[in-house]
Amino acid sequence: MKTRIVIPLLFLSAVGACYAKYVFWNVYDKPDISLTEAHTKALEALKSRNVDFYCLSAVVARTFSKCDWELHFGSTNNTSVWVSVGTDRVRVSESMFAH
Repeated sequence: MKTRIVIPLLFLSAVGACYAKYVFWNVYDKPDISLTEAHTKALEALKSRNVDFYCLSAVVARTFSKCDWELHFGSTNNTSVWVSVGTDRVRVSESMFAH
């Protein structure tokens, strides 16, 4: 009897933990910062690397600072970086951001 209750609860907990990793943005909420402004700030943060980066993708993620644009950049010298641009800061990382 206990296994009938414990197994589904463990399964639901595992599914909930996996689903919680994805933080979805409500498509009806306007981000605090525009994509154009986020792209400009990201390129400014990458300027010191002296590499010609180009944007591959951009998504809005709900974070602790309300929202961040997460931009993925590639370059012709086989490097890629992720730049997170929020209203309060810009972060650059060699790997994807985890929230």
